[in-house]
Amino acid sequence: MYGYKNYKDLEEQNVIISYKGAITSDLLSSILHIMENKLAKKEEDKLVQRKIFNILVEALQNLYHHIDDFSTTTSSDYTADKEAGMFSIINENEIYKITTGNFVLNKAVPLIEKSILLVNSMNQPQLRQYYREILSADTIGEEAEVGLGFIDIARKSDYKLGYEFAPVDPSISFFTLTMMVDQL
Repeated sequence: MYGYKNYKDLEEQNVIISYKGAITSDLLSSILHIMENKLAKKEEDKLVQRKIFNILVEALQNLYHHIDDFSTTTSSDYTADKEAGMFSIINENEIYKITTGNFVLNKAVPLIEKSILLVNSMNQPQLRQYYREILSADTIGEEAEVGLGFIDIARKSDYKLGYEFAPVDPSISFFTLTMMVDQL
């Protein structure tokens, strides 16, 4: 009975896809292929499909490339796979909500938060200009590198980026990023 109840719960919550575990390049390719097919089957507007797909590509690449290396972290409080992550896509009230989550070192939290706050403070023309400035710079520093993915996502999203840091132990937090696209 749990299987059917779980299925109905996911359906009632309008979950399109949800995953928790190791993030690999093969997984990302599969997920992108699945989502491309699901959006095409729903006969979603081409612009909406493109926005969702582009945000998903950037968000999943960020998840894959920025999972911190916890091999040197000694924490007895938390034993789960800190190199794992999660993501979900939900279609709710004519809005697609894409959520990603992964563990980050607490020392990285201020830089990540500063980047998101900066991106959220800009309108679309400012985001385009700032994106061009970063790309045309001779060197890209750590701060710009962290913010580049957020800028790209914000340029394609219809809303400000949502985020949360949940402390896990003295050295680690769980970072959740939420991006939304109107169904049109």
